[in-house]
Amino acid sequence: MVNGFFELSSNRRDIWQSGQTGGGEMTGDGRTRAEWNLSLMRDVIAPSYVRLLVRARDIMGFSVEYQELFPSSVPAPWGLIVESTLKGCGETKLLLVESEKSKLLSLSSSSVQPSAGAVRGVWVACNKAVILPVHKHQDRTLPLSMQDEEILSQFLLEAGEPFVRCIPQLRDTLSTHEACDKMAVPAYVRHALRRTNNSGVYVPTAAVCSTFLLQYCISYLVSWLQNLSPYNVQ
Repeated sequence: MVNGFFELSSNRRDIWQSGQTGGGEMTGDGRTRAEWNLSLMRDVIAPSYVRLLVRARDIMGFSVEYQELFPSSVPAPWGLIVESTLKGCGETKLLLVESEKSKLLSLSSSSVQPSAGAVRGVWVACNKAVILPVHKHQDRTLPLSMQDEEILSQFLLEAGEPFVRCIPQLRDTLSTHEACDKMAVPAYVRHALRRTNNSGVYVPTAAVCSTFLLQYCISYLVSWLQNLSPYNVQ
């Protein structure tokens, strides 16, 4: 809910927008009114929203309730607030990278429970963080089970990547609006494995869950090779 000095339409129920009269480029007084409203959303409300998130971070920590405060998709014309807010979040430390390594996963377990205790870590800017990919990325489906996601999360943490474990709603929002452009897609994980190998860092999860990581890393390569090769690559 926003209370501001908006320029309203004739019915007093909507705000003045570009293209209000339909057809052609808006000029004159109408254009000035529309630009005023856009400026309010982009230059006043969005920065205020970012400051609100900073305050909420200091009070609530990286709780589910805090993560739900991030803006999500809304009808036009208010989408500009969401877009501008998430753009402003890019340089702001609003996401938490866990610093304590949880225990190794038990692969015999059918379900994975999050580790107990308060989450501790380091706050990072949104554009520096790594998140799990959304289930459909670049027209490709990533059918990761809950256990797969936990294995991948554990590997990224132990490999020293700035990985942020967030709720699906926030993950989708950050991905859709490109506030966080680093996702743990197979190509990123391949580079992470290469970095850990070159640095000589031993990552327990990489050894224990090597089968999953191998399958995940080559999942895009198989379809890529099939498109290149005249032969069917199995």
